[in-house]
Order: sequence, then C-alpha cells, then structure tokens
Amino acid sequence: MGGLIIFFLICIIWFPLLFISLVRSVVGVVNHPIDVTVTVKLGGYEPLFTMSVQQQSIQPFTEAAYEQLTKDFGNNAVAMQFITLYSYDDIVTAMIEGSSGSVWRISPPSRQELIKELLESPVDLTLRLAWTFQRDLGKGGTVEHTFDKHSIDLEPGNPVRADLASLLVGNRTQPVFVPNMFPNYIRAPNGAEAKPVSQLYKE
Repeated sequence: MGGLIIFFLICIIWFPLLFISLVRSVVGVVNHPIDVTVTVKLGGYEPLFTMSVQQQSIQPFTEAAYEQLTKDFGNNAVAMQFITLYSYDDIVTAMIEGSSGSVWRISPPSRQELIKELLESPVDLTLRLAWTFQRDLGKGGTVEHTFDKHSIDLEPGNPVRADLASLLVGNRTQPVFVPNMFPNYIRAPNGAEAKPVSQLYKE
C-alpha cells in the first residue's frame, strides 16, 4: 500500500506552514519525494508565493520524532490506527523557506484591482494553497508527480480580507493569520492525487 502524509509548518509571507511526509515504500523500497513545491494564490491573480525544495532540504524523520507523533495522537484510536501503518523511516521532513522563490509578477493596475476587490467586492474571494510532490520512478511507483490543493473562500466582511488589503497597501507590517488555510496532513498514494488525511485532524 503506497502512501504519503505531509505535515505543514513553513514560514511564508503571512502565515507559517511546515512539511513532513510519511512515505510508504513501493515494493519494499522507501520512495521519498525528491522535490516539494508549494504555491499560494489569491483569486485569479498571479501566485503570491511559490517555493520548491529538493533533496538537500528533505530530511529523514527520526525515531524520537515518531515516538512524539504517536504520543500526540495517543488518545485518538482512529489516528493511531493510521499512523501505525508507517514507521519512522517512512517519514521525511521538508523545510520550506519563508521567502518565495519567485517574484510576485503582478502589474500595478492588477494590484490595485486586487486591493479594491478585497475591500469592496460583494462576492467571495478564494485563497488557494497548492502542493506538488515529485518522486523517483526508478524506485517504484507509476506516477512521478502527486498534487492537490486546498481552498478557502473569504466572504465579504471577513477581517482577513481587510488585513490582506492593508498589507498590500503598505499600512500593515504584521503577518495576517488565515484560519484553516492548510490541512495538517496529506496522504499521497501512487496515484496523481495527494489528499488530506482527516483521521489525523484533532477536534
């Protein structure tokens, strides 16, 4: 049974995220990702944040860290049933830098339009986090890239919209906290989709 779980905690522009992946082996060979890419996009505008890390930033998990993970979910039978399908050597940690790997290529008119939309639009504005994992097919598997995305709709009147607009205008220097921005854990089997793992969400 092939699978991959990612725990996010990286520091990006407005909110922190972090990456850990539990990668199930393929035919006895642990096929860790060799590249992890994260993108954050607001509405139909150019991506706000894009960052990729390769093997040098994807570190093996430790036995001590695995024990801590099991302690964290020790009282959750459903989560423990899932976690025990994996061992610590099935896990890696991908450290994502806080600075985007690309320049935000938005034109001044589009930037102003985005600010106006955040402050005045009567419709929801979608904030989307997308992730892609690349694996070495030489170690097994049938799909090289595994991906998915998580979206939240910022409805009119949501304070996050005003905070983001202030950040874009330059009136704010503090990070903007976006609740429920990203799933904590993701499972990526041998197929093309990398879905969040609801069993590991604490109530």
